[in-house]
Amino acid sequence: MRWVRAACVVVWLCSTAAGSARADGADSAERADNLYREGKALRRDHYYTAARLVFEESRRLEDGIGVTLYVADCYQHEGELAGALAEFRRAAALARQRRDAREAVALRRAEAVERLRASEPAQAFEKASSAGDKPVVTDAAPPDELPAGDPPGADSKDSARRVHTWVGAGVAGAGVAAVGVGAYFGITALARLGQSNAGPCVDDHCSPVGLALRQQAETAARWSTVAFLAGGAAVAGGAVIYLTSPRGGPTLAISPIVPAGGAGAMLEGTF
Repeated sequence: MRWVRAACVVVWLCSTAAGSARADGADSAERADNLYREGKALRRDHYYTAARLVFEESRRLEDGIGVTLYVADCYQHEGELAGALAEFRRAAALARQRRDAREAVALRRAEAVERLRASEPAQAFEKASSAGDKPVVTDAAPPDELPAGDPPGADSKDSARRVHTWVGAGVAGAGVAAVGVGAYFGITALARLGQSNAGPCVDDHCSPVGLALRQQAETAARWSTVAFLAGGAAVAGGAVIYLTSPRGGPTLAISPIVPAGGAGAMLEGTF
């Protein structure tokens, strides 16, 4: 029976609360998502108290706007209007902080709860609730008023993807710049060597001018090698950072180019 399922969920939450604090970030996000889905299933079956407890445990692991809206909705269905109002306001503040469009939903629901509390039926409702007889809320918002799917870890995953993308692009961009610097020093080294061979140096016998040009060529060649190695490492590191980010974000492509008299790399992407 469905009530057995709800009771088992509550018992399971109580038995695992102590051990949940030891879960790492990845495990916490996965458990939060599973709890979130279980809470939605309980809510569909109208087990609002059990659903709220599951949503609250999910939110403890991974905070989010959607899960807070569901906590508030369950409070309203339980007749706990004060709790519902506080949670809707909390969801609105969180959405405002994250510039999320669901702020309007949370504010609309909060206003509806305030009207309920101010009305005479609401006063009788809360009086009955305080006596332990909680009737079902019939004017709560329909399910489609709440987000259809908002896994608790969605916000943190989006943030992680953006961080990975921009850090990867920044590191790779710095690498491309370093490769360009290496190409410049390489061209400079070739030019100084060519100037020394054009007269000041004959069969490695150099005049003072030729010797100065050879020294400049050697210095430029060393800087070119250093810049190429650092740039290549940065481009590779940036690509690794990007490839280890969650899927579904911007695209990044790095391709080598070989212009006349030098070498380099081209960074392309959509953000």
